[in-house]
Amino acid sequence: TIIGKGLVMKMVLCDSNNVNSYGFRTSLDGMDLKRFQSNPVMLMSHDADKVIGRWENIAIVDGKLTADAVFDTDDEDAKKIAGKVERGFLRGVSVGLMTDIDDFVEDEYGNYTLTKSELMEASICAIPSDSNAIVLYDKKHTKLSFGDIKLKINNQININMAEVKELEAKLAEKDARIAEMEQRVTELEAQVSEAKQKEVDAYLEARIAEGKIDKSEKEGFAKLSVNDFETVKTMLDARKVQPKVSLSALQTKTAGNEDRSKWSYLQWMKQDPAGLKKLKDENPSEFARLQENYK
Repeated sequence: TIIGKGLVMKMVLCDSNNVNSYGFRTSLDGMDLKRFQSNPVMLMSHDADKVIGRWENIAIVDGKLTADAVFDTDDEDAKKIAGKVERGFLRGVSVGLMTDIDDFVEDEYGNYTLTKSELMEASICAIPSDSNAIVLYDKKHTKLSFGDIKLKINNQININMAEVKELEAKLAEKDARIAEMEQRVTELEAQVSEAKQKEVDAYLEARIAEGKIDKSEKEGFAKLSVNDFETVKTMLDARKVQPKVSLSALQTKTAGNEDRSKWSYLQWMKQDPAGLKKLKDENPSEFARLQENYK
């Protein structure tokens, strides 16, 4: 169709569903069209010196980037190319994309997807689009070889793997140091616990010697000291020493002037149970001795 001085044809510039002969597909979701839309030049085979027209009505439809090709028919070379396109001798369209190696993603099957790019230009060419006809540029507008890009990607992967291994080695070393420190902490905690037990035991033995507590009370105070030794110390330090009552102090003469120091537990029970209770309260060790002999 001729509109004014230009030949207009609807053409597919890029199909995101196709894998090109390089082995990658191009995602249109990540393709930036702003710069291209402001200057939609049509080149012949990506030659910047051969502008043969422009692109209009640029759109993405069903995963395909489409546009209307408007040929500059005032240019004899462009007019000849337009005629070849109209007659079906030239059918290929190729896009020039600016990209970076980080914009390629490899799947588990070894296929690559160009996830991010910027459309620089679209050309009429002899080779069908999305076959060999995609041209890649870096940010300096230098043409890139996909083979070089794959090599850089693999090198980057190798570098990343080396970094991962280095990090893993450092983490393993760090874990070993942490385990060593945890073991040391456990040992120190055991030493502190043992020292604390010895301190508590020595303190309670001293209070027994002073007469502030009886041996039978030691275990109970030891258990309390595990959680609050300071409170136990405060309580026992404030205790008054209870004088031990000897048997002679409890002795009273019977009608036969019998000495109670020779009484058995049973005799106490029968003849003076009140005195036995007093002996238990004031001289528990002697009471325990009598009770043991009675058993």
